[in-house]
Amino acid sequence: MQLLASILYSKTTGATEGIYGSTNTSIGTFNTSFYYFNALGRLWQDRPLSIKLRRTYQLPYGINLSGHFLHSLGNPFARPVSVWAPIYKGYVTINGEPRGSKRNPSFNNLDLKVEKGFAF
Repeated sequence: MQLLASILYSKTTGATEGIYGSTNTSIGTFNTSFYYFNALGRLWQDRPLSIKLRRTYQLPYGINLSGHFLHSLGNPFARPVSVWAPIYKGYVTINGEPRGSKRNPSFNNLDLKVEKGFAF
């Protein structure tokens, strides 16, 4: 019998993601002051809490039963807002609230495996 467990606590912040306007041309990251508005915060890949559990049982007749469980918090997001940008003669999309102020639902995953070895 075997049991493995891990807990990961982290924080991923920054302002590296670009935002594109709704016109036909894309606007590069931080070309104008529009992109500094609510630009800093938690990045989309931020998962501040992740828990992993793995258990293995040896059953009779050489059969192994394994399970792997993963719980991870959902990725952060902010509501986008389109504003008129006279410089570009069109709308640009900015974050309407601080980045990471909202989160998608948590993610749970359970994998089970049954195995048996055979000799040839």
